[in-house]
Amino acid sequence: MRAITWTYARLKAAQIRGGLVACVHDELLLEVHEADAATARDILETAMIDAFTATFPGAPLANVAKATIGRNWAEAKA
Repeated sequence: MRAITWTYARLKAAQIRGGLVACVHDELLLEVHEADAATARDILETAMIDAFTATFPGAPLANVAKATIGRNWAEAKA
């Protein structure tokens, strides 16, 4: 839940065109303007890592979150 709220707030603050459209288990799906994709990816990944760190202080961070870009969900997961 932290990752969701932090991602939303950070996307809004960065004036990203688009936003969060789905949450499936531990995955968040964004739909944003193509020109904003790289910035949105960085915001999402950072928010997820920050939320994990806040929830589990001192836990290892290796492979905690990896955000990718694709024209659809299947392409982004490939």
